[in-house]
Amino acid sequence: MDVTDDNFAQQLPHILNTVQNASFVAFDLEFLGFHGDDEANRPSLFDSPVERYRKQRLSVLKFPPVQWGLALFTAVDDGRHYKVDVYNIYLFKRTINRRVYSFSIPSIAFLGEHDFDFNKAISKGVTYANLDEVASIRSDLEEGLLDYEIFGERFNSHLISVQCYLSDMLERLRKATSPPTIPTCQEMTFAPFVVNLDDTIFDPYACRSEAQPHNYRKFRVTRLQAAARLFSLHSNTHHVKLKIDGSRVAQAINEIAGASQILYAIIDARLPVVGHNCLFDLLYLYQYFFADLPEEYGRWKKALNTIFPVIVDTRILAEENRRRLSWHGIMNYSLATLGAYFKHPVSGENLPYRFPDFSLANAALLKYADKEYFHNAAYDAKTTGETFVRLAHLTVCSTVSIGDKPREMKGCRPFRVLLYAVRPFANRIPVPLMGVPFINLVGDDPPSTRPEAIMLEGVGASGRRLFPFAYPRLSMINLAALRREVNLLFGHWRCDLQAIDGGRRVLLATNTDHTYNRVYNYYSCHASYKIVSKVDLLSRATPGRITSICRLFPKALLIHKVQCFYDNLRYLKW
Repeated sequence: MDVTDDNFAQQLPHILNTVQNASFVAFDLEFLGFHGDDEANRPSLFDSPVERYRKQRLSVLKFPPVQWGLALFTAVDDGRHYKVDVYNIYLFKRTINRRVYSFSIPSIAFLGEHDFDFNKAISKGVTYANLDEVASIRSDLEEGLLDYEIFGERFNSHLISVQCYLSDMLERLRKATSPPTIPTCQEMTFAPFVVNLDDTIFDPYACRSEAQPHNYRKFRVTRLQAAARLFSLHSNTHHVKLKIDGSRVAQAINEIAGASQILYAIIDARLPVVGHNCLFDLLYLYQYFFADLPEEYGRWKKALNTIFPVIVDTRILAEENRRRLSWHGIMNYSLATLGAYFKHPVSGENLPYRFPDFSLANAALLKYADKEYFHNAAYDAKTTGETFVRLAHLTVCSTVSIGDKPREMKGCRPFRVLLYAVRPFANRIPVPLMGVPFINLVGDDPPSTRPEAIMLEGVGASGRRLFPFAYPRLSMINLAALRREVNLLFGHWRCDLQAIDGGRRVLLATNTDHTYNRVYNYYSCHASYKIVSKVDLLSRATPGRITSICRLFPKALLIHKVQCFYDNLRYLKW
């Protein structure tokens, strides 16, 4: 079901009630970019988890989200059946802040290719705000310091028009109802008039006399602006007694929070959260719906684990079940591949029991039942949840099997059994293009599993011993050409380059042992570059330093430079 600003107020109570009864929630987000165009923030195979978090945090702050897909799974009949509520929430921040957002042209083109409705997102997107923003606005509201321009450029003038209209209306009512003489002990009262907070002001006297300002008649407010207008009138018109439902004043804060209220309900319900390659999605959820992302990587991990005690990534589960998946040739663990595989009857041959059934519980049945909509946030969330249940069954089968033949089981496994089976793999978030296999949210990250980097230098560079600064340097153009050559020969994102030693050498990182062997064999007989090994570096040092260099190879380059400079001094003295 598409959720926009038009129907959000009507759908929110149903969504919150479904959250309270759900077994787990799967989610996905679409946003306007992945990383900056500058080289410094480009993901690299040399990144540590701390460096990658810094880069992706900057990307999240720069590119806003535009779509949030939610799939709430409720186990029925002890896990034999799952009721699925799917919501496709278009996002557009209605409160104006001073942060400048951007977008990436490739991301815009990608969303357009997958039929994303930009007009609906901009005109009817649901607003959102994290707790830090809500607390700041609440404080300014209570202290009367809020700049109401955050609700739109015309909103301040609209408030002035409303206040002028109220003053004029009250003055006319006083003149119309005041008797010639009023006893001192008698309190003057006036007949109330009605203010419709959802759309515009209606007053029988104003309508007949056309006293309502013309510019106000043309201004149609949103629910958020109506709530802010009510709060402003309640706070600033002290000379008027307003009979207002107290909840309507607090509604201003709820309207500012918008779609974030759903996340607060998920956190309160302590639901297990399921995603696919969900590092970026988790960063977006935290920044735009919960709180500002901390600068420290460790603080973010601790805070995320506090609000989401159980996070399961289906990419991790697929890698843990790679042996069974490989029986049917599944070597690629993208969401589209896994979704297509588990829809095929052959996927059930890995199990001695059938997978549970899934039934879409709302309008998603008409849209998503028979057609694929990958890269639509709601469809991806639905597919992620279904894939999780099936991979969890594979995991249960692996834990109780003897050899390659699973024991006989009857019926589907209850959800509590599935959750128990995947607990060793929970709170592990895969990170592409990085040495560590995953981020561990409940402890230290594992060590890198990538091969050592290969060091390259130009042919003949080691023969120039007169001045170390005279060694051939790799210019930016040469480095770019080398990068293009590597990408062309071995594929994009399989290798990465990093200039070291003042540009005299290049470190070449690879993603797998197979790629490492291909790269090493190619550059071992290259016409322009040679591989610098540990032996090459040791041969350029004095014999007395060989033992220490062997123990401290990372310092070998520095020692080599010092030794070369020492040789040059001796040559000049001679």
